[in-house]
Amino acid sequence: MGHSTIRRASNTPCDDLDGSDRGLLFPAEIAGVVWVRGLSLQEYVASFVTAPGVISLVMFLLFAAMPTLALVTLSIRGRVGVIF
Repeated sequence: MGHSTIRRASNTPCDDLDGSDRGLLFPAEIAGVVWVRGLSLQEYVASFVTAPGVISLVMFLLFAAMPTLALVTLSIRGRVGVIF
């Protein structure tokens, strides 16, 4: 048959990496903590003072920053818009 290739229309970064994902992620996290876990906002923030809380905070921030870090890494390598 042959090889099928997926190509992007242009060599520009994805439009969905504009930060709106973080604008949805943070309010959803707060709403989930207040509604599901039943914590107040003060209790939630205080939970990051412990060692597990610091690890959780670092992982949360890394997860939020990953699209930007991936885009920067790919642009340095000259592979923006390339599907692996």
